[in-house]
Formats: sequence, C-alpha cells, structure tokens
Amino acid sequence: MSKGNFIIKLILILSSVTFILLAVEFSFRIGGIDKRPLFKPSDIPGLAFELVSHSEGRTRGNLVKINSFGLRDYEFSFEKPKNTFRILGLGDSFTYGEGVALEQTYLKILEQMLNKQAGVIKYQVINAACPAYNTVQESIYLREKGMSFKPDLLIIGYVIGDTQEKLLGPPTHAPARGIKGMVLKAMLILRKGSYAYDFLSERIYVFWQKNILHKQVASSDVLHRLHKSSGRYWPKCEEALGDVAWICKQANIRVLLLIWPIMEELNENHPYLDLYQQVAEAGRKYDMEVLELFPLFKGIEEKSLWISPSNSHPNAQAHLLAAEEILNYLISRKLINPKVTDTELKIKK
Repeated sequence: MSKGNFIIKLILILSSVTFILLAVEFSFRIGGIDKRPLFKPSDIPGLAFELVSHSEGRTRGNLVKINSFGLRDYEFSFEKPKNTFRILGLGDSFTYGEGVALEQTYLKILEQMLNKQAGVIKYQVINAACPAYNTVQESIYLREKGMSFKPDLLIIGYVIGDTQEKLLGPPTHAPARGIKGMVLKAMLILRKGSYAYDFLSERIYVFWQKNILHKQVASSDVLHRLHKSSGRYWPKCEEALGDVAWICKQANIRVLLLIWPIMEELNENHPYLDLYQQVAEAGRKYDMEVLELFPLFKGIEEKSLWISPSNSHPNAQAHLLAAEEILNYLISRKLINPKVTDTELKIKK
C-alpha cells in the first residue's frame, strides 16, 4: 500500500468516526435528553458531590426526579407549614431508594402511614439521602443544609459500608501537567460541551462504581477492617455520628439511628452482627435512639428482598417492612404522637 493510499484510508476512517460521533451527539440533543447528570461536585468543603436540582434520569428502570432543593423528593415549601411535624432522613443509596420508585421508599411510606392516622398534626418526611454518601458527608450535609429545613426528628439510615470514603462521578479536576493531565483536561472539555459524552460517561462511571467497586468492598473481611477502632475509617465515622448528635442536641431534635443489614445470609450465620452491635453502641453513646433492622428481616429469603437477582439493594417489599417497623418504634418510644388532638395541641402551645 502506497503512502498516499494509506493517508486517504486514514482520512476516510477518521471522517466516518467523526460523522458517527456527531450523529450520536445530534440525536442526544434533538431527543431532548438533559445533559446534566444527577450529580455535581459540591462547593461545600468536605462534601464531595450533591444531587443536581431539577435534574432527572432513569436508574434501575425507575424515573428519578430531583427537586429544587437538590433532593430526591417531591417539591415542598422551605418554610415548615403550621401544625407540621417534619422528619428529615439522611443516608446513602438504601435510604435514597436505589431501584425503587420514590413512593416506595421507606421514608415516603412512613410519611403516608403517619398521615393516614394523623390528627391535627400533619407529617412531612423529607428524603435528603444521596447515593454513596458516607456518615461524614451526611454530617456535613446536615450542618450546612439539612438543619435549615427545621426538622423535628432526624432519621439517619446507616449501612455498614458507610465507613468507607466514597466518591462518585467522572473526574471534575485535572492535574496541570503530564499526559494524564492533558487527557483529563480533554475529558473535562467534552463533559462541559457534549451531551453524549456527559450522558454516557456518567452512566459508565456509575455502573463501575456500583457493580465493581462496591463488590470489592462488600466482603466480610473488608467491612470488618473498615470498622477497626484502630483503623483509618471507623474513628472518622464514629466522630461524624457524634457531630450529628451534637448538632441535633443544640436544636432539641431527637435522632433515630436506623441500622440496615447487608441483605445477604439473613440467618444465624450472618457475618456482620458484631458490626451492627458496634454501630448501635456508638449511637447509644451519643444518646441516639437506635433501631436495628436485622431481626426484622431474619429468616426471610434474601433475594425476595432484592431489587433484582444480582443487586441486593432493598426492594419495595423491604422498604415497606422497614417503614412499618419504624412507625411502631417511633410510637412505642413516644417520639411521635400521630393521634394528637386540637385540644392537646392548644395545651402544648
């Protein structure tokens, strides 16, 4: 092959690839696909990322809509309505509701249950959870944003992987030097200007983060190492729980630490019972209410509670069972009184 023919073929190949890429980009734009991902880097120190206000997308077949406050919840007024008891929920993908519709999440089911039997007081349960948040990031969010909603009760959903340091999303900062820096800068330029690149790269990275990285973490040995008192992660997590307790104590807000089990081997051979006890003891040390959900799910065939045969996030049935358990606990501990009457309300005032 002559040099001239090689150059011509190379130009044709590059032209074809360019045409295909432009066609894909054009289809994304005319198709009305919102290029904004669900996540964005956070400007708050210590908070790696946040959900993007007014964004939407599909995860696990469910449409996810983010409201004006950057939360996976319905729109609600910033100011707490009169005669309203407001509950704020924090957590990671379990509380966020990975793989289930918003109305199937345990926080929104709890809200529905409370208001079905409510008297004068109405209940509002805000889902401020974010996938891949750890306890440190939840405490930062509570301090910087969550307390502005003036909650009357905080529910913090804890999963034992919450000790790890988690990041989510394609790179948002690039080093200034070297070939790697040049490549990352090019990626950032594409991310800002290309609908197709932004849409596809976000989903590829999230797939890797959820299906590969989490599988590396979710093993008994790794999770036990993460909870070592002398290790790097657990002391930070325990300190964050203390921060949450202190923040809420200053505002006279009770805290319910809800400990979700890893949804595998839900029997007497479950490998993480000691870790749940460790987290529960930390919560009680900071005067938190503590509710462990393992006894609730013990004996149930685990895959009947999964969102899919290969994903152990809790499904709608698991969320429903959790909501019923939380409701019973809140009432038994007198953390709420859904039957309060108008007369009792006036007396309290």
